[in-house]
Amino acid sequence: MIGLLLALTLYGSICAQVSADSVKSLEQQQALLEGQAKLNKQQLQLAKWERELPEKKRIAAQKQTDAANAAAENARIAAALALDPADRKLARKARKAARHAERCAREARNAAEDLQKLQDNINELRTRIAGQSTSFSGSNCGIAYPNCRV
Repeated sequence: MIGLLLALTLYGSICAQVSADSVKSLEQQQALLEGQAKLNKQQLQLAKWERELPEKKRIAAQKQTDAANAAAENARIAAALALDPADRKLARKARKAARHAERCAREARNAAEDLQKLQDNINELRTRIAGQSTSFSGSNCGIAYPNCRV
């Protein structure tokens, strides 16, 4: 029983004598871990955006093709209406074709803008990740975490 009390007393006094260096070391390790967690989140976001990129490219190309087809159809109907300007049915068809071409062109522009924004975001995040990962390359990873790979 006395041995147990002596062991607890010694353990309590050893734990109470935490040096300033060990506290500073622990704070540095915590900052390193927080930085690595932030880097990991950014890498996950980058992977998500890179997975979206082929689909956005496909959609933008499809919208561009649809807009070109709608513009060609509008031109064809407008040319037919020019030959017979009194045809009400053809005038209504030309009006609808013009609205459809306008909508398709707007959708194509929006899809192209979305694609460009996604590519810009990917490039910006890649640059940020590259800057942060170089800051971790000289860290004290080997001291606290021997198997750490940054």
